[in-house]
Amino acid sequence: MIITPSNGAAIDMTLRIGMPQTELGAFPTTVIPTAGLPATRLADVALFGGTNFTSVYNQIEGSYRVEGIINANLGANIYGGVFGAGALGVSGGNGTSNFIFYNPSNTFGQYVSNSGQNPASQLSKIYTVGAGYKIAGAYANNDFACSFNGDISSSTTNNALYRSFSYFSIGNNAINRGDVKGSQTIANITYYPRRLTNAQLQELTR
Repeated sequence: MIITPSNGAAIDMTLRIGMPQTELGAFPTTVIPTAGLPATRLADVALFGGTNFTSVYNQIEGSYRVEGIINANLGANIYGGVFGAGALGVSGGNGTSNFIFYNPSNTFGQYVSNSGQNPASQLSKIYTVGAGYKIAGAYANNDFACSFNGDISSSTTNNALYRSFSYFSIGNNAINRGDVKGSQTIANITYYPRRLTNAQLQELTR
């Protein structure tokens, strides 16, 4: 809004600010609506499904690329998710998912599993906290690959691909839909509804 008053003119103005976010913390969070009393809300978990997912996601083959920064080390037995697909009602111990993860050992990997057994591909590349990264993964039936900063890891003989995923998970673990607050910054996500070649994955992460 731009106001250009006449010289010497009286101005009567009212500014209303709605829903400011003033929560004190080490990282940004969404606003908590209140009505005169303090309130809390569940942790932010970025998921989207329904037609927003099914109109984009290819259950047979696809690829994804993520660019970002890991801001902090994870605690023991905590696995953070970057981006991928999960299945509603199929989580926890079952482990059915297709996503990029990072773990307490400062290792990036790709987890592609039909039933929680024998993940198809784990890149196992060390990341540096605070340094930018580029990572890309691809999936098709018994044909998986993942590239991190130009390095490539692939698998062609493991589990068949699960084909009933129902949501995208951004910045959290696609298996249990848990978040890891403030531990990462995601700058860019690109999804391709086809299986890119290994050479293309490497080129996307250089």
